[in-house]
Amino acid sequence: LAARSIRARSMYHMIGGHEEWAGGGVNSDNAILSRLPRPVPALERAFLRVIRSSTLVGTMGSSGRDRLIAEGMSADRVVITPASIDCERFSQAPVDQDPVYDVITVGQLIDRKRQIDLLEAIAQLRLDRPNIRAAIVGEGPLRGELEQAARRLGVDGAVEFLGGRKDVEVL
Repeated sequence: LAARSIRARSMYHMIGGHEEWAGGGVNSDNAILSRLPRPVPALERAFLRVIRSSTLVGTMGSSGRDRLIAEGMSADRVVITPASIDCERFSQAPVDQDPVYDVITVGQLIDRKRQIDLLEAIAQLRLDRPNIRAAIVGEGPLRGELEQAARRLGVDGAVEFLGGRKDVEVL
């Protein structure tokens, strides 16, 4: 809105998928919008109006792009911005140092991040690799449920829940 008021170009980066605007954000990760008791169509329309007014929209995948185009966004203004890793920040551990974890995931503990799939995979991998170790970095509403799932799957000793961290590169 600020860019529009001063006639500047703008970009909206849709990281969380269509949940950011669908139903007014009722199913989003947004701490305020996710408290809505039910979808708010007027708020959804307002969000889409703002998104459509952006010069460019970046999405994290093709499904987000397709959804915006279906909502009237011009296809030539919606680009897919793939997830990436900052190679300068993350590097392999020194050869003489054994890593603590074989698998690390970093993200909010929410359904869309599918950490339950990781727990199930670790349970399967432990059949052939009993010493496998995993870390789940992040906070979110599913932490308790995921910890229970780890116990139920018998991987609670192999998976550590590390909470939010700003130093994931050291892991």
